[in-house]
Amino acid sequence: MNWEMISAIVGIIGVIIAVFFGRHELWHFIEDLLARKPKVPESLGAERSRMEEAGFNKIEPVDYREYYSKEQFLQAPSQQGLIYHVELFRNAEGLDKDKFKFVHHGSFHLSHPIYAELEGRVADKLDTNETRLRVAKIGLSEVPLKIHCQKATYSQVLVTNHSDELAFRGQSLRDVFAPSIDGKLPSLEDSLAANPAGCNCLLETDDNFLIIQRRSSKVETNKFQHTPSVSGGTEYSRHYPPGKLDPFYQLGYEMWEEISLGGDLLVCHPMLLAISRDVQRNGLPEFFFYARLRLSYEQVQEEVKKHRGPHFWEHRGIFPLRAEESEVIRYIVDKQSSLALKANLTYYFDLLDVVREWCDKQR
Repeated sequence: MNWEMISAIVGIIGVIIAVFFGRHELWHFIEDLLARKPKVPESLGAERSRMEEAGFNKIEPVDYREYYSKEQFLQAPSQQGLIYHVELFRNAEGLDKDKFKFVHHGSFHLSHPIYAELEGRVADKLDTNETRLRVAKIGLSEVPLKIHCQKATYSQVLVTNHSDELAFRGQSLRDVFAPSIDGKLPSLEDSLAANPAGCNCLLETDDNFLIIQRRSSKVETNKFQHTPSVSGGTEYSRHYPPGKLDPFYQLGYEMWEEISLGGDLLVCHPMLLAISRDVQRNGLPEFFFYARLRLSYEQVQEEVKKHRGPHFWEHRGIFPLRAEESEVIRYIVDKQSSLALKANLTYYFDLLDVVREWCDKQR
């Protein structure tokens, strides 16, 4: 073998490495091969395992349509699927950040015979106990729409909202924190759960593609699934300046953290499409948004490659979904789509004409 051939082979290997690094795939391969994953925050899956070690037991999954027999679950377009979300509010008037307000009321405290012991057992096993934004009440008849909030710890969230399929000393935690009341999910005011605000947003490009995330193997929540463009739980932390403790600020941070896009690339403020409650997490409230970008999908890809956000490891990449009826419905019923993506796409589909008209007026 002469030096020219060796140089050619080395060159080909270099090109392959460059291509793989551009897609982050080689890095993932090396991590998996060596089993040396980067340090990541504690995840739901890991905490559930610790909860089981602390004396929690798994119970049989429930059919929520029977458990909350009189409650109305979200129907996917064309009746092609049922989503375990209870709708609280749907918007069709371009509700931007000036039309609703977050009101804060101190910290969440729950007096319950077994709650103190449950939280104590979990808190002892957490490396962090960050503070989340709890939704205590939504003033649906108030103008502006008022979201009444409290501070809640992550251990409170873990015990009360991520415990629907766990039991403690023979008692179902679903029945403790989200019991069926006359066939209905308890109201936010009556709920014993921490109910942190989840926020999800579909971003549409200037050439009419929705950005979808493929979650990576590094996360436990929605591992390997397809999720909205950006999503996350609203936290109290050093990232939030005074007066910015709300999902709008959260979305801006998540955009940069997850897919390396700045809020200045939006045509306008994200539009709140709906608020619903995830009954598979004991009624956890979810906010669903839509926003339009100034960039084409190709330009978005360039931005993502150019700037790696601090949590880029959370996804294996993004992909475009053509904003057309057949494609949207296909992903609503797709098994790889997370519950949040199914709900976000359903609201987007139902309010499609409204959201596009609203965004066009903001240009």
